[in-house]
Parts: sequence; structure tokens; C-alpha cells
Amino acid sequence: MAPIRKTKKTKWEQSAAEKALISFFDLYNCKFTTHDFDGGKFRNYSFVFQGGHFVARLFRDTEGVEVIFPCIAEGEMGYYTMVLSLCNRFNRLSLRYKFSYELDDDKKMVTVHMSFFAETVDALTFEDNLQHIFADARAFGEAFDQELGMAKRDNGADLGHAFAADERETFLLRHMEFSSQSAQFQFRPNDVEHLTVGQLVDNLLDRAPLVFTRLQVVTGTLNEITDREAIENFDLSTALIDGTGSQAKFACDGAVVVLHYITPGVAGETERTITFMLRNEGSDGDTLYYRINVLVEPRDTSLRNALDSASDDVMPPTITLLVARDLTSTLKKRQEFDYMWKDAAIKLKEGKESELSETQKFVADVKKPDIAFNMYWGHECMCRERYYEAVLYFKNAYNAMRLNYFAMDKKSKSMFYGLCYFIGFGYCELGLYEKAYYYLDLVGDMGKIDFTSEFINVMANAGDLRVFQFIEDIMGDIKEEYDQDEELPERVQRFVDFMRRRRAFSLITFGELDVAESEFKQMLNEPENRDYAIDELAFIQHKRDSRRAAGGDHVPGKQPEQ
Repeated sequence: MAPIRKTKKTKWEQSAAEKALISFFDLYNCKFTTHDFDGGKFRNYSFVFQGGHFVARLFRDTEGVEVIFPCIAEGEMGYYTMVLSLCNRFNRLSLRYKFSYELDDDKKMVTVHMSFFAETVDALTFEDNLQHIFADARAFGEAFDQELGMAKRDNGADLGHAFAADERETFLLRHMEFSSQSAQFQFRPNDVEHLTVGQLVDNLLDRAPLVFTRLQVVTGTLNEITDREAIENFDLSTALIDGTGSQAKFACDGAVVVLHYITPGVAGETERTITFMLRNEGSDGDTLYYRINVLVEPRDTSLRNALDSASDDVMPPTITLLVARDLTSTLKKRQEFDYMWKDAAIKLKEGKESELSETQKFVADVKKPDIAFNMYWGHECMCRERYYEAVLYFKNAYNAMRLNYFAMDKKSKSMFYGLCYFIGFGYCELGLYEKAYYYLDLVGDMGKIDFTSEFINVMANAGDLRVFQFIEDIMGDIKEEYDQDEELPERVQRFVDFMRRRRAFSLITFGELDVAESEFKQMLNEPENRDYAIDELAFIQHKRDSRRAAGGDHVPGKQPEQ
């Protein structure tokens, strides 16, 4: 049994952080109200600061305070994917704040919140965080309106919302993976296999040299684990979920798990942390869904250095995952899979391919069961935006196939390249661009527009300098293939427009604002690019205004003003 140290209080005792918070309210004349929740396990202070309504949350057994700026943006649930992607993007860029969202099934809306955590309530730092949160909320709101407008113009309804229209079908698809597969291929959290701290760190953060020192689990009480093996194998879902099998249920709506570690061989290295923030996302009757926000502490936590440096060392990866805990028994899952896979084989043999679901079509020609299982479930997870689980399953299939590459026939190689694309796509959605690049580099120049587009997306999103030469080479290939006066096929023209937008976007990333502005102005008379160009030109102007207001020497891409 792992050594666990528990602390538990029988009544609410005012902490140093709470006393400092009240002093801050007095100093800045903030009106506030308090409410205790969950039998006094945590207390909310609702307060107003410069016209903004905030909630400060203190836990009974934890120092520090979490501050929430609720409802900074709201949209229809059908655009959930857009909201998820935007939150991930801002989380990767923000050193201070976390962007999260919640789904309201009754109103069919998705709402975005901002938050930050203060370990101590120092008046100057606390006020600075509150001041800057307004600007970041406005920036998010502008981006949100822009993306929402584009999504509506493109009829970009969310895949996950569409799947929810038929619960029975999605239930069958969800549980298809488990037919006669060996334990080494089971990654989905259930009563047998668990989503552990070690597995998550390995797959997201390339953890090889890290040494885990302690794990703190904060729900209503604080539990601390110090045994390294117990930390490695700690099942994250247990912080939220009690019980096993069909009796499992959410015990609370949120929990925080803090992993402390050191990196051997790094001079002057002190203990650092990875924080897992877990939240109840509801149930569909057969599955419990929960969200994990992963935040890695920057190597240099000095605010001055973090703001002044563009180094990767001070940019904490922040990743949002949707994970599922199945309630159905493994036996039932295997039976469901047997039915679905056999049904696909029969329909394919009878020429009824049109009656197959998209996931059945995806694996209809796969002969090896283990590979088919992982491809099937990976595809279903991908369709439901559960990218972390999808990557795990697709990587299983990839590893099973790659060593037989030279013995593959044409159809098998096509499947293999498809796996590379899906793994890269999943990592891109998680914001892990270096990992995405590794897989998409195998397929990016194969001549398939989907593969190449995602490869360009990864480079552009990552600020990779190679994106310019790659786009130039592809443009050159297109010019060689089509006569100058020849009208491009519609799909090729859309691809060319996409590359031009991504190139101009990347120019902004590298500070070449004048060149980007010139290229976007050329797009103003092009129907396919006009709206995007208008938004980006407005962003360029906003970027210049912000740099000037901040007192920078000059704006990159502009001559210093005399």
C-alpha cells in the first residue's frame, strides 16, 4: 500500500490566503458575497473589480486561491469543436490564465471561462492579474467572434454534436474495440485498464528522464502519495469517480492533481510541477466523461523572464483532453464488437457498402484483428474529438504495421499512411506540434491535399520557419502541372487559397507585418479569402497599436518612427 498522508479539518478555518483576499477587497473597495459549498469543503467569494464580476474559490485544506472570470464568451453547442480548438490555442499562448468551457445541455450552449491560480494573495501581483485579464478576455472575445463567423459561413457544425443525435449508434461504436484483444492493446479507461499519471506524462510530454517525487490529490481533502510506483500507476479518474463497473459514478464535479518531479542531471534544477485539473463532463448512461486540463510549470517561473523570453523553456504546455470511463463490462464490449465487425463483413460481401457506418468503412478491409480494433476505436474517438484516446489507439495500429512496411501491398500502405495522418492530426489538435510533425512528415509531400494541408497547419501553428519553403515548393509544383492561363480545378484552387492564407498568417507570427498586410490586401477582392483577410488586417493593426501602447522600440516589419 502506498504511503498516503491525509489532512482533514472538521470546520472551516480562515487561511492566510483568505485573510489576504479580504484585505485586498478592503484595499480596492471591492463588494463581495460568500457562499460555502459541499459541506464546507470550499468557499466562493463573488466580487466585483473594476466592473468585472469574478469568483474567488478557496479550498478548506489548500493554500492559495483560484480566481474565475466567468462567461467571457458563449456560443451554440453545435460549434463546440471550434470553442475547444480556440481554448487550446489561447492556453498554449497564455502564461497567466487558463481558458476552459462548459456545456449546458438544457440551453444547448457552450460557455467559456477564464481563471488563474494565486498561491499567495500579494496585493500588487493579484491586482496586476485582474487588470490584465480584461485585455486577454477581449482578445479571446474578438477571436471567438471571428472564428464563430467563419464557422457559420462554412456551416461548420460540430461532429460530436451530430453524433449525439443517435445515442444507440454511438454506444455501439464506442464499445467496438474490445473484441478478443490482448491487454497490451487496451488503453481505454475501464475496470481493467486505467488512465494513469505515468501513461499520460509519457504520451504527452516525452517524460523519459523525469523522476516523480510526490503526488498531491485535492478534492475535499488533501491526499499526498510519495511512493514512486504508486505515483506512476495512480488512476486519475479515481479523483473524480467512485465505484467500479456499472456502479461507478462521479463523487465530485472537480479535482486537482499536482505531480511534483525533478529532472536528473540538470544543473540547479529544483522540484517542478505538472498540474492535472479534472472536471465532470456528464454521462450518457453507459459512459462517464471527464475533462483533464494539463498544465506544466515553466522552467523559469520568474514573471519577468517569462514575459521577456520567447524560449520554449518558459512556455508551459497546456493541453485539454476529453476522456471517457466506460461502465459496460468488457464481455459486453466484446460482444458488441463481434456484432459490428461481422455485420460490416457481411454487408461488404453482399455489396451493401452504402449501409456501413463511416467507422465500419474505415476498417472494412483490415484483416488483422488487433489492428482493426485499434483503427476502429481510434476513428470513433477522433470523430468525437477525444484526440488523446484516438492517438493512443492509432499509435497501437501504427506500431503493429510499421515494421512490415516493405512487405505491405498498395492497399495496406494506403492504410498505414492514413494512420500517420490521423496521429498527426490528433497531436495537432492537442497542440503537440513536434509530435504531429514527426508523423505528418511521412505523408506531407505525397500529393494528397488533406495530408499536405494538415502538414502545413502544423508548421504554421507551431511557428515553424520551414513552412515558407514548403509552401513555395508546393506552389511551384502546381504551376508546373497547370498552364498559366488554365483555370485550376476548384479543389486545387481552394488549396492554393488555403496556402496563401497560411503563408500570410505565418508572416504575422514572424513579425513581418508589412509583407503580411500586403498579401492580405491582395485577397480583399477574392470572395474566398476576403472575410479572412479583413479579420487578419484588423489583427495586424491591433498588434501594431498594442506594441506602440506597450512602448516597444518599433513594430517588427515597420521602420522605427522618427
